[in-house]
Amino acid sequence: MKKRVVVIVSHGIGVQKKDPPFDCKVATYSKPLRDLVYSECARAGLDIDIVWREAFWADVYQPQQDDYFRRLNSPLLLYWMHWFAIKKLADAGSYYPAFENSQAAYHKVHARIAQAVADVEFDNTDNDAIIFVGHSLGATVLSNFIYDTRKLTPYGTRWENLENFQGFLTIGANLPMFLFAHENLRPISSPQHPFYRKYWWRNLYADFDILGLPLRPIGGVFEQMCQTQDLLDQRISLGIPFVHFKGINAHNGYWTSRRIAREIIEMAK
Repeated sequence: MKKRVVVIVSHGIGVQKKDPPFDCKVATYSKPLRDLVYSECARAGLDIDIVWREAFWADVYQPQQDDYFRRLNSPLLLYWMHWFAIKKLADAGSYYPAFENSQAAYHKVHARIAQAVADVEFDNTDNDAIIFVGHSLGATVLSNFIYDTRKLTPYGTRWENLENFQGFLTIGANLPMFLFAHENLRPISSPQHPFYRKYWWRNLYADFDILGLPLRPIGGVFEQMCQTQDLLDQRISLGIPFVHFKGINAHNGYWTSRRIAREIIEMAK
């Protein structure tokens, strides 16, 4: 039977657009990468059925951000700086609850990831596998979702319990920014799937991407994961000329990268 790999993708910070009801089968922000994955897979003649599902959760915060920005009436000199802070950086602050009983948005975001997983028709065989791809803040979202789902009360199916979880690709991830206040860090554990292989977690961060950070310098368990070949922590070049690839533009270059597409295919084999 042909192996089927479901790729669940999550966006990160910034303004994202998708028409409701947010169909997971319709690719918007991830469409360039999805098309590259399909074309590279066909060119290599691989006998793998790759199913692409796109999670969308920006609307959980965007309306409130838009409303505030309209009311702010920012002076021209500060307009773009305020826009960047509110429309991009504020996502991170909004995602994490400030106190225990303010987790509504956190769970709404995770519900969108669960929706993308549940959208796939599973057959409960070991021939199915899930790979998660998280960009920017989406890497943190997916990491938390995977951790919570595997620790909390099981759902009714192996698929929804992520027993078919095979690999995790984080691109332009800013995960370290959320870990400095934590002691005794416990990242997600290795997959139990039969297709599990070394470097099941691959963290790729591009040249000139100021928001894409390595995980190994966190030390502790992340250092150990690199040593045991569970975690590949690697700086890469996306092959875009420097003049077109600096500042925040570098952070979005992963979606059009053939290198990233090949990395997903390598993880799916």
